Amino acid sequence: MKSRKIFHTFAVTALVAGICSCSYEEQPPKTTDSDSDYVLPAGEIPSAEETEIVNAARMEYEDATN
Repeated sequence: MKSRKIFHTFAVTALVAGICSCSYEEQPPKTTDSDSDYVLPAGEIPSAEETEIVNAARMEYEDATN
């Protein structure tokens, strides 16, 4: 009786997991019906402070590699 209950629990769990995983799509949404055009995320313009940080890191890298 106990093994039957375990089997039913496992079967229901596997069924629920199978149903829940069917709607997952790995690719981003398409803009048209073609296979290669996708919606690109909107970019963000960095602030002046963020630009300074990036430029400082780039200069540090260039100084270290030259």
